[in-house]
Amino acid sequence: PLAMAASTDAWAKQAQSDLMWVFTEPHVRVAMAAIDVPPGAFVLDVAAGTGSCAVPLAARCAQQGHEVRILATDLSPGMVAVLVANAESAGVGGLIESRVLNAEKMDGVADASCDIVTCMFGLMLMPQKQLVAAELARVLKPGGRLVLTTWKDAGSVSVLRSILSSAGKDPATASNLESLAYSLATLQQLEAVLKPAGFTNIHVSEHEENYKIEGSLLESYIDVFIDNPCISSAFIGIPREDVAAAVRSVLSQPGNTASHFVSTITHAIRA
Repeated sequence: PLAMAASTDAWAKQAQSDLMWVFTEPHVRVAMAAIDVPPGAFVLDVAAGTGSCAVPLAARCAQQGHEVRILATDLSPGMVAVLVANAESAGVGGLIESRVLNAEKMDGVADASCDIVTCMFGLMLMPQKQLVAAELARVLKPGGRLVLTTWKDAGSVSVLRSILSSAGKDPATASNLESLAYSLATLQQLEAVLKPAGFTNIHVSEHEENYKIEGSLLESYIDVFIDNPCISSAFIGIPREDVAAAVRSVLSQPGNTASHFVSTITHAIRA
């Protein structure tokens, strides 16, 4: 079955693509818009990726004149390196502390030290979700807020079966990815993970985005199927040009949902 890559830096090549930021940032922006980050707050961003949450949040706090502490963590050193570069490029490099950390055991983050914990499109991919949820609860202060985004319908997943068929692979492989990507899509799934860890007031909403996949974005979209650790194993042995042709074929079909993404946004409180 598909799961998080064993290598801690299997995501490094994905970090070089702008696709992850382009597809996730609009959803993250909506998730964070309702969050008030007061002066002096300590915000922990878990599975921070290339910074689609931490970097805009730091910029917003700077614009508001709020001095806050933002710690951005990720299991992948490659992701963290790109996050640092993105923060510097945005002029907020000095406002974000970055660290390579395993979300299952966040050494160096004290108990009940964080006011807000964010995890954007990360928890759903983690094999030990309840262990991670307990760790998120451990570092949050009582009454602290958890903000999550997960996929409810990701275009790249929904068309994977067609792309696999076009590329001559078993389309049933897509079921493994769907079960992983949508493992925290509903309130019931989220409650099953968060409530035992001590979270209450769990509320979910949805955000929908449609993207125009063309030009350089199309090339990055093709690379997802070749380089993304959650997907790439399904295409082992297929030349890139064949995968690219399959992706383009699916995208050219009327009514395809490749550019349609729906996220589940979750807010919860640490009891």
